[in-house]
Amino acid sequence: WWPQAEAVVGFWNAWEMTGEEKYAEAAVNCWSFIKAHLLDQEEGEWHWRTDRCGQPVLSEDKAGPWKAPYHNVRMCLEMGRRLG
Repeated sequence: WWPQAEAVVGFWNAWEMTGEEKYAEAAVNCWSFIKAHLLDQEEGEWHWRTDRCGQPVLSEDKAGPWKAPYHNVRMCLEMGRRLG
């Protein structure tokens, strides 16, 4: 959840700084993983993590003392501003 969200922004930063397409592609790949494996499209929020097969770990809370929407909201705001 948070490493993937921050990776999207970080790879996009690298693309903006260098113009190297591999960084834009990495950002898109991270977002694709988030959409496919972390984002709960039925009940909202992002799952904490996936198992080794890429399936969301459903036994963990999607929010709590150690998981708040900071990183995913920051990514959405940053990317919305840049792609806007």
